[in-house]
Amino acid sequence: MTLDPDILADLAVEITPKAYVRVTPMAHAATPLGAGFGVTRFASPTKAFKVIYLGQDLTTSVAETLVRDRFQGKANRKLLDVEAETWGATEISASAPLTLIATP
Repeated sequence: MTLDPDILADLAVEITPKAYVRVTPMAHAATPLGAGFGVTRFASPTKAFKVIYLGQDLTTSVAETLVRDRFQGKANRKLLDVEAETWGATEISASAPLTLIATP
């Protein structure tokens, strides 16, 4: 995949997250900023980059991490307590701005 630098420059925005939330499996509690190559709508199909999702609040982070993709197109939307208990949340702040790509 080739990314056009001019287009990326036009889409780049800087933000400094303060008290954003990341939801991860408790198995990764010791390294909440760790990232791997995933298969999501934001992931690189060629593994050219990794994505870390941060939400502005806990509700949004849970909805995006645990609910959104798995229940798409399904009438039965149950998340069992036993599964929810295996996840945790971490508050994330940055000391310097991050450059993000905003989609139009």
